[in-house]
Amino acid sequence: MKRITAAITAAAAVAAAACLVLIALASGGSYVFFTPTAYISIDINPSLELGINRFDRIVSVEGYNAEAEELLDELDIRFLPYQEGLQELLESCGVDAEGIQSGTEEEDAGDDTEEDGGSRYRHHGEKEEESGHRHE
Repeated sequence: MKRITAAITAAAAVAAAACLVLIALASGGSYVFFTPTAYISIDINPSLELGINRFDRIVSVEGYNAEAEELLDELDIRFLPYQEGLQELLESCGVDAEGIQSGTEEEDAGDDTEEDGGSRYRHHGEKEEESGHRHE
């Protein structure tokens, strides 16, 4: 009788430990998935900010004006890959997304690509000299 009780107690302890490990992994995984690691700020009318996770998915969308809130009520771009979400967002705003090309911080560090000094976006079709300034 004592052997059966000991076996049941050991099995219950193993099951409880397995459940705790599963809960820890699930909560850690959800934290990793739902935590933005990058933000994309769109300052056309409407003004929005997209939070992007480490898997390149949109995990948060925040509107900064009434037009943005209205647009976000119509669109459901959360959890889409950010490229698809941006494409859908820009198309719904009537912006030609093909004409926008972005650079990364690494390749554009210290680079002034706009006359106002500091925008990381180049206009489609422009070339850049080795000095870091653009040519049209």
